[in-house]
Amino acid sequence: VDRSKLARAIARVADETGACPDIFVQVNTGDEDQKAGVSVDAADALIDECRSLTLPVKGLMCIPPVGEAASLHFALLGKIARRNGLAGLSMGMSGDFEEAIAQGATHVRVGSAIFGERRMKMAEPAPRRAKGQFQSVSNTRSYKGSARPSTSWEAMNGARTMRL
Repeated sequence: VDRSKLARAIARVADETGACPDIFVQVNTGDEDQKAGVSVDAADALIDECRSLTLPVKGLMCIPPVGEAASLHFALLGKIARRNGLAGLSMGMSGDFEEAIAQGATHVRVGSAIFGERRMKMAEPAPRRAKGQFQSVSNTRSYKGSARPSTSWEAMNGARTMRL
């Protein structure tokens, strides 16, 4: 969960269905515009809001910025988790999972270490359209029989989660 609107939507569906998955709050430890996640300064408030909605907040997750020491971001996430009494830490990927484990990770994402690097297909250029002609574009994929926006980093990059 990375924002209040999503927390409220999950709480509403949990109330309707009587079931709710365990929740990890995503923290944007590097304050990167291109990544989702609540800011470090707003993390405590979102955790409190999730708890007030009776969501089962189990931990925090982050993806450190490329080119920065991941251990600093892992340590920061651990500090926020301890301050909020959370045991779960989802941090570390194939390239830095050992460091994440040393910093207390309980979950790591190691898809490329198991399955190999993803081969990205190059998109074919869109055909040229006549002036005034438009093409409809959808950012959805089939998901259990329904359309679901494919915007999460894990969905786009095929990340796998391994529980330690």
